[in-house]
Amino acid sequence: MGLAVRLLPAIQPTVETLNLHPEIKKVVLRPHGLILLSGPTGCGKSSTMAAMLEALNRTEPLHIITIESPIEYL
Repeated sequence: MGLAVRLLPAIQPTVETLNLHPEIKKVVLRPHGLILLSGPTGCGKSSTMAAMLEALNRTEPLHIITIESPIEYL
């Protein structure tokens, strides 16, 4: 048997709180393209994706659909 447990903050991460490069917001706001986030387990891929989607959600009137398993952020 095995168990993996991760504590996730209740606060939605932002580009600023994660100390990401401000250029990330410009990349997210481009009208076309594909962004790939990759890396080892626990390096912050889900948090970075949540921050990028939050930046997009705050600036553009869009419907955003994500598919992830397991769900880590709402």
